[in-house]
Amino acid sequence: MLKQGLLVLGLCTFLSGGVLAAGWLVTTTRERVTTESARFVEVFAAADAAGVGRMLDERVIFSSGGESLRGRGREWAMGVAAGMRGQISDVAVKPLGAVEDGPDAARTRIWVRAAVADAGIVPSTWELSWRRTGGRDAAWKIVKIDCLRLYGEPVRGESSAWVRWADER
Repeated sequence: MLKQGLLVLGLCTFLSGGVLAAGWLVTTTRERVTTESARFVEVFAAADAAGVGRMLDERVIFSSGGESLRGRGREWAMGVAAGMRGQISDVAVKPLGAVEDGPDAARTRIWVRAAVADAGIVPSTWELSWRRTGGRDAAWKIVKIDCLRLYGEPVRGESSAWVRWADER
């Protein structure tokens, strides 16, 4: 009986190790887009326009408080990123949540704190919508970026200060 008990214990220990290893090796969609969201902020803060362009879908939509910003897309974002060269001295990203909207669609909400040369410490909240096309091994691309809050206050539309500021870059 003791031998059977030890055999069962050994088998359970082996299976538990397999489950733990699988957990370490498998990255969920939510983990992936959360990590990629933080990476996008870092790439943008580094003024890497080409890197920003690689992470954005060709038809990316920008919005402010849910209101679409007409005429602002991938090329605009790359230009804003290039204009940030030397402007951001420090950046921190805190994930606020992620949700899967389907097998190839997900959204993340992040809080960003950036030290910007001509604006001081800027806390903001953003929602990034992600899409994957081309199968399970395809890259995730940002299809929509929505600025939700700036300095703790909700933002709205094209008249938002952040939109005017970005347009000046």
